[in-house]
Amino acid sequence: MHKWSFFSYFLPIYYLALKALARPESRRQVLAAAGVSLAIFMPWYAVHLPIIIPRLFQASADFAVPFWRGTAVLNYLGQMADGLGPLFLVLSLVGICVPQKRRDWDRRWVLAAWFISSYVFWTIVPNRQLRYLLPGLPALAVAGIGAWPWPRAVVWGLAAVQFFTMLNFTSGWLRPISIPVPMRSVTLFPSQPPSRDDWKIGEILSEAEARADPSRPIADVTLVANDTFFNCVNFNWLTKLRELAHVQIRGVNSRLCEFSQFLVLKDGYLGPPSVIGPLPKASETVKDPQGWFGRFYEPVRRWPLPDGSTAVLYEQRHLARPPFPGRRFVSRHYADGAFAAEDLVVELGAWDAQRGVYRRAKVSAREVHLRGLRLNDLRLEMEGLLFVPVSTGSLNALGELRFLKMDTLRIEKLRVDGAALRAFLENRVPGLRISELDLDKTLKLRGAFRGFPLSAEIAAEILGSSAIQIGLREVRLGAAPVPGFLLRPLRSFTQPFVPTRDMPFSIRVAGLTVAGGWLSVP
Repeated sequence: MHKWSFFSYFLPIYYLALKALARPESRRQVLAAAGVSLAIFMPWYAVHLPIIIPRLFQASADFAVPFWRGTAVLNYLGQMADGLGPLFLVLSLVGICVPQKRRDWDRRWVLAAWFISSYVFWTIVPNRQLRYLLPGLPALAVAGIGAWPWPRAVVWGLAAVQFFTMLNFTSGWLRPISIPVPMRSVTLFPSQPPSRDDWKIGEILSEAEARADPSRPIADVTLVANDTFFNCVNFNWLTKLRELAHVQIRGVNSRLCEFSQFLVLKDGYLGPPSVIGPLPKASETVKDPQGWFGRFYEPVRRWPLPDGSTAVLYEQRHLARPPFPGRRFVSRHYADGAFAAEDLVVELGAWDAQRGVYRRAKVSAREVHLRGLRLNDLRLEMEGLLFVPVSTGSLNALGELRFLKMDTLRIEKLRVDGAALRAFLENRVPGLRISELDLDKTLKLRGAFRGFPLSAEIAAEILGSSAIQIGLREVRLGAAPVPGFLLRPLRSFTQPFVPTRDMPFSIRVAGLTVAGGWLSVP
């Protein structure tokens, strides 16, 4: 319900409803039907409004190729030939393009318009997958086969071929036949019989769960693979099915496996080149015996996989001694990835040899840049901390770091001014342009979102140092306020600072003050 395809399923219904709305004798029934529909689905949309709007504009941008480049306009023809079968496609396209004569339908063009409009719309959308075109395929089948007066033998023959193709896909009686055509090849009788192969996912998860640190709420497992059967989706599905208490699966990011107790590497074929992205580089880092990963992780078990690859489970090494010889580090200018600081001071507390962590660490900085947000007068305290150097030559200085463990992050002090917050919001929310931003008890902003005038007032409060409550006071699009029932789910939104897969540690915030053009803690 939160994708564009939801609306394209109903294109012919919209047309028939508009036609009926124009007739006085049926207008009341149409309005009543619309009212019932709104009453059913509007509560869902009201609750999910915060994720719907950005998703409508962003979800179709993956692997984006504009329709005017190359053969993008013909992309769906090739996908339909493979997914529906070339014989079905050819006969249906003839039927959809030639006026139907059978049954003498007075609305025969509606089905053709349904398919053509779906094809045009989903061709304009940059991310083209056959599942998106699905809303228009029923029209292709009905208008292409049911309406055109093919000889009965042709219709039944086509049905037999399609039925055999369906059975062959799961049985594999005939091997796929690839026929080269201009710009691509077409597959006849595709097959993918069920496999009895054991990809050892259950054994890997059980091993990680048995080794998970019971004192920590989450044991992250970073997966370096994205193959057909060996990927995050399958790992996550089995994790939920088995209701594992600690293990959670995450993918590789720019810092590889930060905060992960475990890492699983598929040593061999990582997956199709189009979907593995940074995984080859991550695999090289994992297998480098002289790199930082090899110094702080160790392989604990291996499993042979059906494709000849090997699954290797790595676990953090227990460090009996601290990774840094010093206790206090001072840097006038420090940078590490998306983090940069001026006048940075790090004071490390006592080393807990039994757990392999620093009991406490204090961090302060005059100015910090974190993911595009400028913070002033930062002061933090971290408990149960383990962070390690990436380079062996940086033992007497901080250098580039990787955080492996943290129990609690306490934010004792920081300040953010209006200009920094404005730049951060515009950078993080594509299409948002802020002309005015005021910080005085609440956050008030005025600007435009993708060309639409927008103004809003937001209140925020820290509850008991372990949760934040955000209240949306008012939102206006142009001069018109957004109706209250749409804002009700966000009137009082509370987010506890509990451990998550991406941040498996607790957060405590001393307080929050919004005044004088600054957002401050406490």
